[in-house]
Amino acid sequence: MTQPVVGELVTNARKYASGPAPSDPRLVGDAVEVAVGDSEPVLPAVRAADVGRVGRHGLEIVRAVAQDFEVRLEPVGRRGTAPIALTDDQGRRIAGRDPCRRRAAKALANRTDPARPVLPDRGLLPQA
Repeated sequence: MTQPVVGELVTNARKYASGPAPSDPRLVGDAVEVAVGDSEPVLPAVRAADVGRVGRHGLEIVRAVAQDFEVRLEPVGRRGTAPIALTDDQGRRIAGRDPCRRRAAKALANRTDPARPVLPDRGLLPQA
């Protein structure tokens, strides 16, 4: 599961910024933390999922596979970090089999209104 995340982050860095795209994968506990930097001085726009859109699905892939995704501005450019679990929390199975479950659990933990529904594949539903 690490290879597609590294590929997408490096591809984005090379496609949307000039200069080098240093990557820094490292083992942190039961996860591989992938960090990729580039010279672009603005945060990336994360688009809503759209199956009809051709291309520009890289960050969707990263967010679906990684445990988290964070981009920070640096003195020169920005750095995206994505930890990827090596095993699932339950049963020590290989991770990445059910990213929707992870996202739904995170949405449930972060919601402030208990009556607000949560869908496993989309997180919190917008309030009407």
